[in-house]
Amino acid sequence: MKTKILLFILIVSIFISLVVTTTGCTKNQNDTNSVTTEKETSSLPKKTIAELDSMYEKACEYEKNAKFKSAIILFRELRKYDYYDKDFGSYGLDEALETRESRYLCESIAVQFVSSAIRTLKNQLKDPNSLVIYSIWFSEDNGLMVLKFDYGAKNSFGGMVRDSYTWKSSWGLSEEQKQKVYSAHKDFMDSRGYTKEDAMAIVAGNHHIGYESQYAAIVAGTYDY
Repeated sequence: MKTKILLFILIVSIFISLVVTTTGCTKNQNDTNSVTTEKETSSLPKKTIAELDSMYEKACEYEKNAKFKSAIILFRELRKYDYYDKDFGSYGLDEALETRESRYLCESIAVQFVSSAIRTLKNQLKDPNSLVIYSIWFSEDNGLMVLKFDYGAKNSFGGMVRDSYTWKSSWGLSEEQKQKVYSAHKDFMDSRGYTKEDAMAIVAGNHHIGYESQYAAIVAGTYDY
């Protein structure tokens, strides 16, 4: 009988010891995770709401002036602070940033074609420096970019004349660009039976170059992508 009691006490003791050890390990692990999170948060420079708002406005200004590379750098920085993206309020924070990045990808590709077309157009003008772009229509034709410009420029008499100009690229997207566009818009493209070979149609239809300030930046060559 005594042997059974001693055996029971031994088993209970071992069980209690295991519980305490496991609980201690869990607590230490939680403490480690907490410290890691605090370190990650504390590594960011402290910023006030006003400073973050100013960063957001600056990023939007970059976008309006076709400085897509500079804009996305700021939007990525704002995401680190869990800053609410006012333009994409219906999205989660990660989804909002992903949406901006996929959009800027199309814009950065589109602006390269626009820039080339503008250089060609300028070469045909009496006064290239007088060029003003009012609007541009984007379309795709068998993997090539087609742009139709509504523009104004000075004639030989110095008067401003409004006219239209259509330009078609002599090259398509590189394999790397096609893959990037497909990866960024995969769900949309797959749902419509598109392959990466249809990437130019996505670029033509999903860019957001439309501000006069963006046109002016491209004409002046002050954009970045």
